[in-house]
Amino acid sequence: MQTIENLKKTLGGIDTQILETIKKRIEITNQIGTLKIKTGEPMFVPEQERKMLDSLSKRFDADIFGIESMWREIMYISKREQQKLKQTNKNTITIGIQGGKGSFNDIAIANFLDKNSFDKEVKIEYLYTTEAVLESLNSGAIDYGQFALANSIGGIVEETITGLGAYRWTQVENYHIPVKHSLLLHPNASIDSIDTIMGHEQAIQQCKTNLTKMYPHCKKIGGTDLLTDNASIAEAVANGTLPKTTAAIGHESLASLYNLKIHKKNIQDQNDNQTTFVLVKL
Repeated sequence: MQTIENLKKTLGGIDTQILETIKKRIEITNQIGTLKIKTGEPMFVPEQERKMLDSLSKRFDADIFGIESMWREIMYISKREQQKLKQTNKNTITIGIQGGKGSFNDIAIANFLDKNSFDKEVKIEYLYTTEAVLESLNSGAIDYGQFALANSIGGIVEETITGLGAYRWTQVENYHIPVKHSLLLHPNASIDSIDTIMGHEQAIQQCKTNLTKMYPHCKKIGGTDLLTDNASIAEAVANGTLPKTTAAIGHESLASLYNLKIHKKNIQDQNDNQTTFVLVKL
């Protein structure tokens, strides 16, 4: 007759076998990663991962055994080890950020790099959205990612919270910077001609009260799709993608970057406005 103690010993043996098998799997995936580095093949192929998960789900009852979630965890461990191999074998570190050039994300990562150094050259990729950052991180296209997590006025950044649940990541550090918004106009526009004010939904929220008081006649629009980020909106105003009757919200440095003029500085509702950013890796 089986006893609980005997069954526990049997389980212990099975657990040891599982761990040894996972260890062997990581060794093999590392060998594959090394070969891919030599041949220049992409380290991670999402379509291949999906096929593997679909195959496992057909062989087992995924709903009962949680095969997909368990296997995603195993693959995540393998991907993380392969990413370490990739970083060891290249001369640069790539950090993908949520914003564009001149955005507060850009300023935040510059501040972080001023205080912290990597042992390799750092390259910044402007990815504009949190989802794009996390997707690039999980595909191996970037080594680290950064995005805004929360603001002292606007609260939690919704697009970040949505993205965090869909991807795997590990927090490296979090930090905050002061956020002071300016109203930016096309060089040939006057404030009297402006009928729309556009910015990231968080920027609109952080300036909501002042914008309503100072520019009651203007529509206030949070950017979407390719025009989600303050920097991309500022660029669109400058190059004519958006009409001259649209004003952008963002850091004052966007004016010099995109040849815009600053109509008014410090339009945020609170002078002590600040945003918390998170640096992540696999």
